[in-house]
Amino acid sequence: MMFCGCVVRSSSREHEELPQAVTELGEIPASASGGFVSCSCGSTRVALKGLPAKTVLCHCEDCRRWTGSVGQLAAWYPRAQVRVSADLVEFSKGSSRIRKCCPKCFTPLLTELVPADLMETRIPTLTPVLDAHFFCLKPMLQFRDQVPKFADLPKALGGSGLIASELSVQATAERVFTGQCLCTSVQIVVSEPEHSVFLCHCRQCQSWTGSLGSYAVLFHEKDVQIIGSLVEVEGKMACATCFSRISSKDHAGTGLIALCGGVLNSPPAVQMHLHYGQRVLSVKDRVAKFNDAPVEQGGSGTLLGKDADPYMITITRTGRQSLGLELWCSARMCRVLRVWPGSLVSDWNQICSEDCIVQNFDRLISINGKSAASAEDIAQLDATVGTFVLVFARHTPCE
Repeated sequence: MMFCGCVVRSSSREHEELPQAVTELGEIPASASGGFVSCSCGSTRVALKGLPAKTVLCHCEDCRRWTGSVGQLAAWYPRAQVRVSADLVEFSKGSSRIRKCCPKCFTPLLTELVPADLMETRIPTLTPVLDAHFFCLKPMLQFRDQVPKFADLPKALGGSGLIASELSVQATAERVFTGQCLCTSVQIVVSEPEHSVFLCHCRQCQSWTGSLGSYAVLFHEKDVQIIGSLVEVEGKMACATCFSRISSKDHAGTGLIALCGGVLNSPPAVQMHLHYGQRVLSVKDRVAKFNDAPVEQGGSGTLLGKDADPYMITITRTGRQSLGLELWCSARMCRVLRVWPGSLVSDWNQICSEDCIVQNFDRLISINGKSAASAEDIAQLDATVGTFVLVFARHTPCE
C-alpha cells in the first residue's frame, strides 16, 4: 500500500523456522548468550542470539514520532542473529530503514537498517548498558549521564561524529499545539494549553512505545482535534498507516485525553515521572519521580527523593493578579504542580535568590503561619488583598 511515497506491507523475510519453544506462545528460554523480546499482546516473539553490538537511544524526529516518546531505545544485532515467530507488518519511509510491528497489537519490535544489515530490537534486558545517544541536540529529557551524546551519528555510521552538549528542554508557552505521525497522514491540532505532562516508565508503556515509556501530554478532550485514520488496541491509538503512537484512552471518563508527546511538534516539558521504580534508564532531570503513581491515579503516592530545609517567600497582592500556584494535594499535604507564567509567584521567581525559587513539587508547608492542607487555601488567597508569607520545603528528586 502506498501513501505519499511511504510503503506499508506485510513482512515474512525474517520469519524463519524456529525452535518449538520460540514459535509457541509459552516462555522462551533466555540465556547469557541471548534473549528474547515480545509484543504487548504476547502473540509475537523475537529470539536474539548473542550479545548486541550496541545499545543506543536515538532522539531523531522520526524515532520520536514512531514511538510517540523521547526516541527509540534499541539494541543492535546482526540480521542473522534475529529470528521472529510470526509475520510482521512493515512501514518504510525511504529505503534505508524499515520499521516492523506485531500485526495484532502494533507493538514496535524491529527496525531494519538495510545498508548495515542490522536489526534494531527492543532491549532484551531490564538493565541495559547504554552505549550512545544519537541526534541529541535537543532531547525531550535531560539525562545528565556519562554516555556519549552525538549531534547526529558517529563518523563510522556516516555522521559528523560531533559531540553535542544537551540543550535546555524548553517548555512551550504556546496556546496552540500541532503534531503529526511519521507518515504525516495523521494530523493533530490542540487549541488550549496542556493539563499535565508525565513520563510513565511501567512495563506496559515501555512495550507499547519501544522507548523508555509513554511521554503523555494530557489535554481536555474538547480542545483536541485528530484528523486521519487510527487503529485501536485496548484503548491505545496508533496511525493506521505507519503505526506511530498517537494517543491513549487511559483517562476516559475524566474529560482528558493523553496525546503522545513525541508526535507533537513542540512538546511541553515533563512535570513528573510515574512508575520510576520500573525504569530501564535513569533520568537526572531534577523532576519529581513517583515510585508508582499519585494516589488519585491508583498509586501509593510515594515520591522518590527527600524534602530539604524550608524556605520562605513574601508576596503582596494589590489587585486581580493571581498567585499562580497550581497545587497537587494528597493526604493533607500540598505540593506545587505548576507556577503559571505572569503570576505573582512567577514574578517572585524572577527576582529572588536561587534558594528561594518556587519549583514544581516543592511542599507548601504554611500560609501566614497556618498549615496548608488543601488547594482551597490558595484559592482563598487569590480573592484576598494583602501581604502573604508562604513557607515551602524544597523537594530533591531521586535520580
